[in-house]
Amino acid sequence: QVLDTGTDPQTHLPYMAMEFLRGEDLSQLIERVGPLPPEVVMKIAAQACLGLQKAHEAGAKVFAQRGYHAARVDDVVKMAKTSHGTFYLYFASKEDLFLFFDHAAATEMAALAGEFPVIEPGAEGRAAIRAWLERFQDLYERSGAVIRTWTEAEMSDTEFGRIGGDL
Repeated sequence: QVLDTGTDPQTHLPYMAMEFLRGEDLSQLIERVGPLPPEVVMKIAAQACLGLQKAHEAGAKVFAQRGYHAARVDDVVKMAKTSHGTFYLYFASKEDLFLFFDHAAATEMAALAGEFPVIEPGAEGRAAIRAWLERFQDLYERSGAVIRTWTEAEMSDTEFGRIGGDL
């Protein structure tokens, strides 16, 4: 159970206070039993990937619905139906989660821009530009919240705005 969350006023780092649970963490387990069998490692990795996937999916929806500035970690946690502890296991902050989408969108957009076709007159040229625009539309549908945030962030001179402005 989460007892308290917030940001340390001196370091500006997020913190979370939870009830004490008895047991061992993964490093203690490995220290106690040695290397884990592959099937156990795969099960642990699958659980971690599922938690990360839920956070990514929820984060994408929250950023798209509320916008970057209005989105909160609480919103992501509620949508993912997970705990603050799980969120902070993977991300230090809302900004850290957004950076995942930010860099992924920037990488995809740069790659797509590099594939812009040479447009020849005639049907082949129109088909080439139409195919490229369909790919751009697909990318925009998946990354529209990030692109909108770049626009907002350019106005406030943040790291996100600089990444979007570099494209």
